[in-house]
Amino acid sequence: MTTPRDQPAPSVWTGQFFLCIGANLAISLVFYLLTTSIALYAIDRFSAADSTAGFTASSFVVGAIASRFVGGTLVDVAGRRRTLLVALGAYVILSFLYLPSDSLGMLIAVRLLHGVAFGLGNTAVSASVQALLPPARRAEGTGYFMLSTSLSIAVGPLIAVQLAAGGHYLEMFWLSTASAAGGLVVALILRPPELPAERRPRARDVQWLRPATMVEARAVPIAVVSLFCGAAYSSILALASAYSAADGHPGSSAWFFGAYAVSMVVPRLFAGRLQDRWGPGVVLWPAFAMFAASLITLTVSASTTTMLLAGVLCGLGFGVIVPSAQAIAVAASPEHRVGVAVSTYFLALDLGTGLGPVLFGSLVPVTGYTGVYWVAAALVGVGALCFWLLRPRGPGMAQDAERLTQS
Repeated sequence: MTTPRDQPAPSVWTGQFFLCIGANLAISLVFYLLTTSIALYAIDRFSAADSTAGFTASSFVVGAIASRFVGGTLVDVAGRRRTLLVALGAYVILSFLYLPSDSLGMLIAVRLLHGVAFGLGNTAVSASVQALLPPARRAEGTGYFMLSTSLSIAVGPLIAVQLAAGGHYLEMFWLSTASAAGGLVVALILRPPELPAERRPRARDVQWLRPATMVEARAVPIAVVSLFCGAAYSSILALASAYSAADGHPGSSAWFFGAYAVSMVVPRLFAGRLQDRWGPGVVLWPAFAMFAASLITLTVSASTTTMLLAGVLCGLGFGVIVPSAQAIAVAASPEHRVGVAVSTYFLALDLGTGLGPVLFGSLVPVTGYTGVYWVAAALVGVGALCFWLLRPRGPGMAQDAERLTQS
């Protein structure tokens, strides 16, 4: 006898799905192109101090975090396509405005607004793809979709490092503008499913600054898991280069990010399918273990071999946690709150990634880099404990979503 689980699910690979992948690739490529090199540009162009240059880079994330508080509700109220078009239109303009920025203050202002546009566009395209995916293949489709982010992680920093090394910053800004414009062209073609007018919240009825409006409560439990894991990952983003130099292996951190980008591709081809069929535990428990092992590996040394191994483990760990947790957040939320659920998830991830460097930077003088990565591994353990307390078990995302909703 054929059971619902054995019946073939609708296809993930539709034309609209490919368009979402293209838009996300364009959006993410701009982020990784500029974030990798903008601090160095601030130093070279404006003689900025290291701390100011660091804030110039992180101000983009500050803008993105700010947008998350209203972005999800805006997507649900104004519509996915309309929000995406407005956000990407602003994204193109702000990408261009790096060129005439002739002061450090103006550059930081552009970075802040650029982050806001990124946050809105990222939320809109993520909500669009979640609306396109069949519920029975949500985790699988999310993993495929986020391969576009993996590609931008691999390509963006590589191009940025090459251009920055030659002082070709203008070319980098033109390239980021072209990438943003490409995303806008794709968005003009995209026609994501929208909520029926009668089910869509009306702008005049929305209490925009009410916590229940800005955050989807049913997505909070898994968002907390992502916050701890994002904070742990930020220890690598913020300190890997400095660690490798201090340990006598300058440049070895580049091998980490290369291995990370490549290794995360493989599990995303099948992890989502396992999650849809058997529940998130079968995917997330090994991922937590791999991620913690990656951070513990970094406590040994910053040699090229160690960085390569840690990068592979991180791709198999954190690279799986991100799409898996996003799928859980959406599955736990009602259809008319998908935009807010996506925004809640990314808000937690951005907060972890943004606040983590503050914690770990203050720990370096006290514990050294080895201690930093032990603390980061412990944060992964805290995230795993939070996930265990939710007790999502049983086959299929539907049962897990129900349990998460009741948490």
